[in-house]
Amino acid sequence: MNAMETMITLKGLRNVIYAMGGLSVCRGNKSIVGEQYEAIDEAIEAVEKTIPQKVKRDPFGVECPNCGGRIVLPSTYTFGGKMINIRCDYCYSCGQALDWEEE
Repeated sequence: MNAMETMITLKGLRNVIYAMGGLSVCRGNKSIVGEQYEAIDEAIEAVEKTIPQKVKRDPFGVECPNCGGRIVLPSTYTFGGKMINIRCDYCYSCGQALDWEEE
């Protein structure tokens, strides 16, 4: 199952849990269904971050499409006589997967 299929499955599960809201069992002042709903939302958010999003380019560099954090531009360095390509595949601030393809 890829990330998109996982996200669709989680959203379907979230809808089922939400529909069960009338059947919830209360624990303190929070329902168990409410806790499950929040957990599913967190899982959806985590899976969404694994789907690469195109970086936002501006005159000053590149930023994360999710949080707006500044991203180091891909660079090539020579180390010990070998060429090394460095590119951030994930945002250091929020963990969003990044897509560097230009349109």
